[in-house]
Amino acid sequence: MTYFLHFGNALPNYSRLMPPARQITLGRASQWPATRINPASSSVSTRKASKAAPSTDRFEKSTESTRLYAAIHKLLPPAGQKQLEQLLEKGILHQSKAEDGHSTLYHLHALVNKPRQKGYQGAELLREIVEILAQPSVITQTIGPLSDDAIRKILAYRQHPETDPQHGTLKTRSLRPVTAQDLDVEVSASCVAACLMYCLAVKEPAELARHIAELTSPTNSFSKKTSFKQISPDAPEKAVEILKAKGIPFRQSGKNELTLQVQVPTAGVIRAIEDQHAERGTYHRNAVESIYQSALMHLATNTYDPATDFRGEMHNPNNISKGLSADEKTFLETILRGEVKTITYQSIVYNETPGKEGNYLQGYHRTFEETQADVKAELDKGNFVIVGLLDTDNKAKIDVGHEVTLTKAFHDPATGKLKFLLADSHNDIPNLVTEDASELIPRIHHATLPAKHARPIVEKIARLSGILVPDEHDEKKYTIPTILKPTKTELPNPFRKG
Repeated sequence: MTYFLHFGNALPNYSRLMPPARQITLGRASQWPATRINPASSSVSTRKASKAAPSTDRFEKSTESTRLYAAIHKLLPPAGQKQLEQLLEKGILHQSKAEDGHSTLYHLHALVNKPRQKGYQGAELLREIVEILAQPSVITQTIGPLSDDAIRKILAYRQHPETDPQHGTLKTRSLRPVTAQDLDVEVSASCVAACLMYCLAVKEPAELARHIAELTSPTNSFSKKTSFKQISPDAPEKAVEILKAKGIPFRQSGKNELTLQVQVPTAGVIRAIEDQHAERGTYHRNAVESIYQSALMHLATNTYDPATDFRGEMHNPNNISKGLSADEKTFLETILRGEVKTITYQSIVYNETPGKEGNYLQGYHRTFEETQADVKAELDKGNFVIVGLLDTDNKAKIDVGHEVTLTKAFHDPATGKLKFLLADSHNDIPNLVTEDASELIPRIHHATLPAKHARPIVEKIARLSGILVPDEHDEKKYTIPTILKPTKTELPNPFRKG
């Protein structure tokens, strides 16, 4: 790559985005558009509060386990029974990494054995989550249509918010007036939530089953443990302030531990109940996908509205857009997966010229080989990597942003080329797909890695005084998106000898 000075400010009507002057939102539809706390204790511990409790599952190797299995097996259709049998054979049913120490089997049984929020059908929820755990790649973010009755309910609650079942108990800023047309969501921007759902379905099935069992209970929420340091790694003493600003209910559950209450607005519940009746064989979300993605998006920002799939800004909820900001995405992933840090690989500028407004790709902060090595190293450890991909038009304007989960890197035995296996919740394909590194790597705008691995990379990027622009060397190996032409003097390249 050729190394140039940052040139954004030298271009008419462009402004540098380091940090972004125009917040990039992450979503398939994005057009780049009273608890007493002891914060003093938060600065002395690095313990991971999300570590699963010791197993309390009495059923794992007992006759009671057999009884629970038989009880849910008979409630499933033939296809679901086969999937449940596969989960048993793979040991997934007895996996017990849930925070309460109970197994996947225990929480699946709870779906049909404990009270559900009115409107949910326990047996249908069971069928849906068994399908997801048996084949997590089926997870989709595509929002299904609402019935006339569901539309009337949502509109009535918006017109008379005092009648909303969660009025006064849900801390949300997403209750904007809406019309029936607003509820017809053509393209969903919940890809971040779908990626996290996939990660839990594969890595922590018992915890995902617990979340679903609690979310579909009469509380319409699930609990999640975290720590002061996870909420605010650089200033743990500010964790309480951050949670209050985000409107997230919480309590202190240990010396350095916080337990969050992850809620979902009534519109999300209505959508999920409707999605129990989604036509089989379509790629619309089912109830489990719907309720979980709505809850995670609302956890990231309480301006998120599951009725419309739009979110607002924290200080201006009526300024709506799609997707999540980079900070919101990192916060959400940290809560669900542990402390992570986002590495931004692409350099973006904003054009304010009337008729040309938008974000444009101007270069990179890492060579393609370095980016490739960063994500491959994490995948080789058996960890998943969630990345944000960008596509540009022929003028370098950002067309769309989307999150996918990289699950594996491997070399094609026939060609020797490096390929990535990934889960994509928006391609209407129920299986994992492969993509050549030569096609994927130049499209990566950002990736989240464990903080201890990402921090040295982020610090190295911060020391750069310029940007990297692909040259003929890169063009031989990678398919490169259209980028803006640099206009500043080339610098000595610190990335390549000679």
